[in-house]
Amino acid sequence: MTVQDELAPVKEDFFAILDKAPWEAYAVRQAVIKGQIYGKTYFGECCCIKGIIAKDLGMPLGEAFFSEESMVTFTRVYDIPLSASKSPLEQYIIDIRPGHTPENNEQCRQLLVWLDEYITGLEVKQAANLEAKVHAGLEEVLATLPAAEEGVVSELVHA
Repeated sequence: MTVQDELAPVKEDFFAILDKAPWEAYAVRQAVIKGQIYGKTYFGECCCIKGIIAKDLGMPLGEAFFSEESMVTFTRVYDIPLSASKSPLEQYIIDIRPGHTPENNEQCRQLLVWLDEYITGLEVKQAANLEAKVHAGLEEVLATLPAAEEGVVSELVHA
């Protein structure tokens, strides 16, 4: 079994969490680069991935984060589970401490690789969606042109 095979459940868990709040991938990436991951806690200046997402989403920090209301809200609204049982991602990052960066920590290096892969995929999807919307809008506008210009319209749509 290769290292990538062993890490597949961690990556899958990480991407599943990011899929719940994809716009937060950028904040998580910055935290990894700046050495602001602390894998043992959900809150604080340096905290785990779920904590970074919660903090960036405006959830209360500190002990208030662990109130039943906050945890239920975070889990219900964002569908990101917080529990005593550690997910594959949480187990993977448990030893990351403040100051660990991609330059000095293998787990941080791997997180950055995965984040770049995730963000690239996200941006490709966004570009494809934008292109589809532009194409649909172009077809709508071109449909209003006189039929005499149909040859030009067809040529423009398929360009």
